[in-house]
Amino acid sequence: MKIAVIGNGFLAHAFRLAGHTIISDLRLCPVDDPEHMCLQVEERFDELDIADADAVVNCVGRADTRWNEDPVNAEEAMFVNGEIPRILSYACRTKNKRFVHISTGCLYDDESRLVPEDSFLAAHCFYVVTKWIAEQQLDPTRDLIIRPRLLFADYPNKFNQVQKLQTFDKLLNVENSYTSNHVIVEAVEALLNANQRGPFNVACEKSLTAGELGQLTGPLRPALTSKELRDGQKIHLVNNVMDLSKLKQFYQPPKLKDEWLRCYNKLVEEGHIVG
Repeated sequence: MKIAVIGNGFLAHAFRLAGHTIISDLRLCPVDDPEHMCLQVEERFDELDIADADAVVNCVGRADTRWNEDPVNAEEAMFVNGEIPRILSYACRTKNKRFVHISTGCLYDDESRLVPEDSFLAAHCFYVVTKWIAEQQLDPTRDLIIRPRLLFADYPNKFNQVQKLQTFDKLLNVENSYTSNHVIVEAVEALLNANQRGPFNVACEKSLTAGELGQLTGPLRPALTSKELRDGQKIHLVNNVMDLSKLKQFYQPPKLKDEWLRCYNKLVEEGHIVG
């Protein structure tokens, strides 16, 4: 299956490394003209390598939670995270192509149990609101929806959790699911080849706390509770462990500890982190 990827950010780079076609410029029209944008995207599909693709993966998004919370950015955040997926889904439908949307596992908010895909979805910050709206406008009988958590990779980026954890004085003491970008690419490939649709939790096998991950790659640091984190950041950041049973029918993700160390060691070898 030939895959074209829309985007040029942290996750799109993982698809690029896997050899997939990257489309970084759709020349999107102004926010106030979404109808024209739909037509423009369809026209661009014919002009670009997307014309030969079987599936289109949407990696366009504003993932910085704090940026999304700034009221100055609200219109752009809603357009990029909430409306562009709908437009791309519609364009793919008219061109008879599969559409894959990268959503977020932050839609869940239940620390008491493993959360499967049919769990209650909650929108507790503006970033999650925009991602929730995007999902509501997609067709789960046709579109593939990927819900990852806390992305990390073996290449440098300011959003890379492996690098971010090195800079924290305290580390969260609550278990979470974490997702390697490499795992997202492989999961998307496997799910498309299996002709799957609808939402899928995608993460590494097993869950750990940030403190436990930090101990794998650095000195022991004081623990931070969820309340302390939320009070300090002034954002309702969520914690959850996702049920991967549905995903594992089609793809077996690596264990979190093993994938975390693989990425860390590569970053050290290339000089991006001081080991």
